[in-house]
Amino acid sequence: MRRTHAVSLATVCLSLVLAATAGAVTTGSVFARYANCSPTGTTAVSIDGGAWSPTYYAGVYNLYIDTTPSRVINAPGYTDATSLVESLSASQGTYADRPAVVCPSFCADVYQEAPPDWTQYNIQSLQDGPLNDSQSPMSAAAAGDLRKLWTNYYYLVQDDPQKDRYAGIFESCVWEIVNEKSGSYKLDDGSFRISNGDYYTDGNNWLNSLSSLPASNANLRILTSTTAQDYAVILPGIGTQSPVVPEPLTLSALALAIGSAGMYARRRMQAKVA
Repeated sequence: MRRTHAVSLATVCLSLVLAATAGAVTTGSVFARYANCSPTGTTAVSIDGGAWSPTYYAGVYNLYIDTTPSRVINAPGYTDATSLVESLSASQGTYADRPAVVCPSFCADVYQEAPPDWTQYNIQSLQDGPLNDSQSPMSAAAAGDLRKLWTNYYYLVQDDPQKDRYAGIFESCVWEIVNEKSGSYKLDDGSFRISNGDYYTDGNNWLNSLSSLPASNANLRILTSTTAQDYAVILPGIGTQSPVVPEPLTLSALALAIGSAGMYARRRMQAKVA
């Protein structure tokens, strides 16, 4: 994640990128660089009982993905590298002097910084990241919970009037799932904690609901690098399960069942954990 104080825009965050990949091996690669964090909120974090970090952005980490054919290596879901390029190019513009698209992602690794320059990322299965010297890749169970989180709550980050807040809550839940070692998810307790109390009720309700939600086949994949933050993102042109968007009555029931739903997205964690 790119380091960032609430006041400055230093970017430090590893995001979960939904891309196309299969198995525990690298199946393709793209070049990406950090664009901005929006929508977003803020929070500090504590890992393994350590001191609180500086205030980080917690939210949607937008990445530029280079669409130059020679810089795109095929990934599962595409017949060849050209088809991936064509899928990307459908919405491309010119960013940072390269043809590129903007892809939203979420940070999964709190130990590395976001890439300020173009960086090559491997497209891998969700459970094969994050990759850094301070932690092991997440478990298959954690990857399954991240898919459930995205399928059932990501719509709030996109469409709700409080999407900045919900983006922050969503990112905080991502960090909790990836980093918690106690065996129980809770934003205000355990080996991983956040400081923003406004996220506790909704975030903990979301996390508590995961065990009772059906498995999700959301095509989340992780972009990994040994030198920069890892991200989860969905690349265009591959079949993915759309987030659940409850009908009005379902939303009411959901509100009664799990409290207010919230997702707040701001920039991953600002400092190193950012």
